Amino acid sequence: MSYFNFIASDYEMPGVDNTDKHRMTVKKAVDRGLMTNEYDLPLDSEVLIYETEEEFDELMIHSSDFINDKVVRTHTKKSYLNDVHLGSCECHYEALLCYLYENMKPGTTVELWKIWVSELEKPIVKTINLQNLTIQHLDIMLKHQNKTSALFIKN
Repeated sequence: MSYFNFIASDYEMPGVDNTDKHRMTVKKAVDRGLMTNEYDLPLDSEVLIYETEEEFDELMIHSSDFINDKVVRTHTKKSYLNDVHLGSCECHYEALLCYLYENMKPGTTVELWKIWVSELEKPIVKTINLQNLTIQHLDIMLKHQNKTSALFIKN
């Protein structure tokens, strides 16, 4: 089974990308020894190079392609969706917590969802105030929850 995480809100929230990636041509990447060109990619085409493999797990939040997906729409009526990609260590949850503190507007509620694509059961939904939200709440929901679930976070 596969799942995806997203934030749903009533207002546009900014994207974030904590990875240290660089865009460069295939030729430059090959010349620097960062990759081989075993698939004969055009030398002037661009690729993304990450400094380390761990970079793939850094916090990334960006506008979602699933905004009109019928599975998503059965769970939320919020107007704006941002995909959330992050690893499962405390440092990534801390980055997400900081993002929420920096970007939630006073008096609003955002929804943090983990949707299992083929899950048909009713989701587990919990409401929490932002000031009470901890890394442990995020860890339980994002890492250990094997059902569709959401945290409704009030500011």
